[in-house]
Amino acid sequence: MNGPEDMLIRQQEDADVKAFEASLSRALRPIDAPPNLASRVLARAGIAAEPHSPRSQRWSLRWLSSRGWIGSAVAAMLAVGIFVGEQVHREHERAAATQQFEAATRIADQALAHTREQLRQAGVPGIDRTE
Repeated sequence: MNGPEDMLIRQQEDADVKAFEASLSRALRPIDAPPNLASRVLARAGIAAEPHSPRSQRWSLRWLSSRGWIGSAVAAMLAVGIFVGEQVHREHERAAATQQFEAATRIADQALAHTREQLRQAGVPGIDRTE
């Protein structure tokens, strides 16, 4: 099967693939859109084209820059929010750790009481002594 016919077929397939890739590359090359494309598309969609003005694009920046204290207030609120959030998180962690410690202490106390009782029943001397 690896005879000369197979090599010719493989070479022809390679040439076909290369030709296809070249035509695909030509077809998909980037081109510039016509200058009035946006208005034509909007007209077909039934939407009126609005002129682009720097003021409408940057209204938020101008609004904030004319009121400089607002940016500072927002930054301060974010800082306070982060600080309070961190404190609340720490308090929740502390409460969870306290609950876990109290549960572990209760379990240990119960286990020791049970062990003492078993030792007492077995007659081991010195169990009733507390130091």
